[in-house]
Amino acid sequence: MPPPRDICGNCIDDDGNGLTDFEDPACCMQSQAFTMTVTRGLLRPRGATTRLKLKSLLAKAGLADVNPLKQDVFVQIRPAGGADVFCAKAPADKFMKMHGAFKFWDRQHRVASAKGISDIRVQVRPDGSVRFSAVGKRVEFTTPQSGTLQVTVGFRDPATAETGNRCSTQTQAFRTGRQGQLLAP
Repeated sequence: MPPPRDICGNCIDDDGNGLTDFEDPACCMQSQAFTMTVTRGLLRPRGATTRLKLKSLLAKAGLADVNPLKQDVFVQIRPAGGADVFCAKAPADKFMKMHGAFKFWDRQHRVASAKGISDIRVQVRPDGSVRFSAVGKRVEFTTPQSGTLQVTVGFRDPATAETGNRCSTQTQAFRTGRQGQLLAP
């Protein structure tokens, strides 16, 4: 029986190697992976949900050909070395281009795969850098304990199988704020 292979985009570690979707080289080859810089992160507990604000520089160069109008966008967050906490998908058909950026809005939470993320913005700047932000008031995951989290953003075009996948990841230290929220940097 052949070993299990990873099915990219289903938010499951299909091959059992401890890496889910865009963390896994099977879904995002090293040549398609970029190092993210988290410029602002906020995870605030709200019962069984979390308020999320994330801003980052996905890449300074080399990622300028991403197109959320054709590629589904994935957001993954988990404790470094731990089990997945959160994996959400914003489908390409829910993005629009507006004011020089690709935008996703789901304020009424009709896109179940977005798991409570209400706004995503992807901006490819003239210098080739790519900026990313995601916001959700009641994102469907429980805020993890303070410490280091791995944040991954992936782009997947269903038409190109896995060869066109692109991703950006960063292992980021989050500190605990006065009200129990996690903050970065």
